Order: sequence, then structure tokens, then C-alpha cells
Amino acid sequence: MSEDKSKLKEERIRNPDIVIFWIGLAISLIGIVSTIALSVALQLDTDDWRFRAVLSVFICGVLILGFGLIVRRLRRKGIEDFVLGAITAFLGFILLYFPVLMFIMNIAIFQREYPYFLIMLGGILVIIFGYFMEVYDLNIKFLQMMKRLKEALKRMWERVNWKLVRSPWNIFTLIGLTVIILAAIGILPLLEKRYYYIIGAGLILINLIFHFRKELAEIFKTIGRIIETITQAWWKVTKQIPRILKKFFKWLYNPERFKRIMRWIWNQLKVIGRAFKYIFVRNYLILFVFGIVFFVVLRLFTELDREIILAISSLIWLIAFVKPILDWREYFGEDLSSARTFLYKTSTKVTKRLKRQVILRCPYCNYPNTSQRMDCWNCAKMLPRCKICNSYVEQGTQVAVCQHCDNIYHENHLRTWLRLNPKCPMCKEEIEKIETEELIIESDVQETDVEETH
Repeated sequence: MSEDKSKLKEERIRNPDIVIFWIGLAISLIGIVSTIALSVALQLDTDDWRFRAVLSVFICGVLILGFGLIVRRLRRKGIEDFVLGAITAFLGFILLYFPVLMFIMNIAIFQREYPYFLIMLGGILVIIFGYFMEVYDLNIKFLQMMKRLKEALKRMWERVNWKLVRSPWNIFTLIGLTVIILAAIGILPLLEKRYYYIIGAGLILINLIFHFRKELAEIFKTIGRIIETITQAWWKVTKQIPRILKKFFKWLYNPERFKRIMRWIWNQLKVIGRAFKYIFVRNYLILFVFGIVFFVVLRLFTELDREIILAISSLIWLIAFVKPILDWREYFGEDLSSARTFLYKTSTKVTKRLKRQVILRCPYCNYPNTSQRMDCWNCAKMLPRCKICNSYVEQGTQVAVCQHCDNIYHENHLRTWLRLNPKCPMCKEEIEKIETEELIIESDVQETDVEETH
């Protein structure tokens, strides 16, 4: 029982979602306790920057806690490779969010404003890096490197455990520790204490370097590979920047898009013109003029306050503005309803014509069926369809087949599905390898017989 608990504990420690969850919970609790304790001890007001600084710790903890729950949900869905890029992007989000929070709350952590922007820029770069880690499958490579680093550290610990206990060269460490202890007590003469400390630390360092030179070399090599992977990722990012800028400028200076924008502006101007035309036709402009005249008359020949006069005149102007809007639907209702009816009838006719033109022949009996049929009219057998997109699969098409339920899929559709979920969409069994084959179905009836009967 204790072994099962220890294994469960180790498994929880390895899972990043549980680690993130507990870190967020711990930071949240620290923020709550610190806020209450400092508020009571120092009698802090809510306007005090120290109170808001401690409260921001709680806010960051809640963010990390929520992200841990999201990562846990993703891992349950079978998207482990996505987690690393998401964690990287979330760290960038924290770097981007924290300076903004501090700046909004006016907490004087920095003497100048440029550190805020430097941290925010670093957060944006980390978010971009996390995104490209997912796009270029760097998550898997990075996890493999971390696994190799873990194995190297494990081997190093085994060698360290042996060398620290049984190696005869530990005499250097023993001498170094003795020199440091005697110098601290003040027994050693002639030199100052700091020189003896340097000699003792040098002996210990020589022993460690002599014993662990191979392990240190492996660690440096692994760190170098990690740095190389990161630089390759950034190199890919920089290579994509000209292409992205090219697409952006191409999108920006597209003449067709410019024509569409100008056409849309022209249509809006026509609508505004119709509105003014409607106001003039229905004589609502007289209400605006009457409101102005009413304001002038009341101002000159009455002793009412200017605010009361302005309120009465504004009511008249408001009626002159709202009444055309209320009558707009009634004025243009017939034209709009006729246009909608015409569009509906046209789209219905086109849809029916397109549906009639798509004819599928059953691979078993060669009987013609419409594209909406799931089974054949003649033999009642199911037509071969991709279980993801539900589209018809023709004879001779290269398809992917599930090893468990023998359902067929388009190969690219199944690959996209497995990137998000490693299980079959139909039988929910895990697909370890995609098997492809050519779809060949032997017909039960000869084609000539079908033509004679129909």
C-alpha cells in the first residue's frame, strides 16, 4: 500500500498540471495571508500601494491556479505535447500582465518606466516562442532533451553517490573542510582567515572538478543542445517574418479589397443619402427649424432659465430625430421584403439544382443515389463515407482504416484528428499507427444488368 502511494506521489510530481496547480494555490494562499496580516499589523488602507502590491500576488496566484486547471484538462484530452508550448506562452503572459498590473495600480517598484516596457517586450517574445514551439513540433524535441538531461543527472547522481563515499581522492575535501573549520576557530596562524577560506574552498573545488569532469561535460553538452534548439526555433521565426510581412503588404495593397471597401463606403453613403431624402420628403426638417425658433423665442421673450429652455428645445429635436428612425422600417419595408424574397427564392433554386446534379452510384449494386443518402435505395447497404467529414469516398481512393472497428477515414482528416485526440472517433480505442489502403469494393450486381433493369 505504501509503495502504491509513493508511486502515485511520484506520478503527481512528474505531471506539470499538478505542479502548476499547487504553485498557484500556494501563491494565492500567500497573497491572502499576507494581505490580511499586513492590513491588521500595519493598518493599511486600500489606497496604500503596499496593500495593492500584496493583493497583486494573490491575483497572480489565481491566474496560475486557473492555468493549472486548463493544463490538467488538456492532458486528460491526450494533448501532452501541447502543454509545454502552452506553459511557455503562459509564462510570457505573466511577464506581459504583471508590469501592466503594476503600472495600472501605480506601484512604485521601478524608479523609471522603461523596465515595465522591457519586461512586457520579453513577455511578448516568450509568447511568440511558445506559439512556434507548438507549430514546429519543438515541444517533442524539447521533452526528449529534458528526458536525456534527467537520465544524465540520474547517472551523475549514481556516480556521485559512489565517489563521495568510496573515492580516495576525497582527502582533498577533508583537508579543505579542516582548513576552513580551523580558520574559523582561529587556530591557524600567519595568514588572515579569508586566505585560509580560499585555500579550503579551492581544495574542495579541485576534488569536485576532478571527480565530476565527465558529468559536467555532459551537462554542458545538453545545455548546448537546448540552446541550439532555441536558436533554431528563433531562426525559423525570423525566417517567417519576411513572408508574414509580404503577405501583410499583399493583403494591405490588394486592389480588390480596396474596391470592396470603397463599395461598402459608397453603400453607407447611399443609405445616409436615403435617410436625408426621407427626412426631407416627410417634412421632418421643419421640426428641427421649429426647435431652433422655439429656443430663440423662449430665450428672448421669457424669463425661464437657459437650462429649461434648452431642455424643451432638445425634446423637439429629439422627436425630429427619433420619429424618422421609427418610420424607417415602414418606409423601406416593402423594398427590403421583396429583395429578401427574391434572394431566398434564387438561393433555393440554385441549391436544388446543385443537389440534383450530384449523383452517387452504390459500389455494391451500382444503383444511382443522391448525395444526401446514407444508405442505398436498392440494396439498403451503407455507402462508404469518411466518419469525420461524412463525405462520400469513391472507389480506388487511398483511405485510412482503424485497426479496431474497421471504419474508414480520409488520411489527412484522421491525421488532423489524432493530433488533437489519439483515440478513434467511433470506437474510442487508441490508434497507435495509421494504416492506409486502397478502397476496393466488389460489386454484387453487374453493371449491364443494372442498366437493363433501369
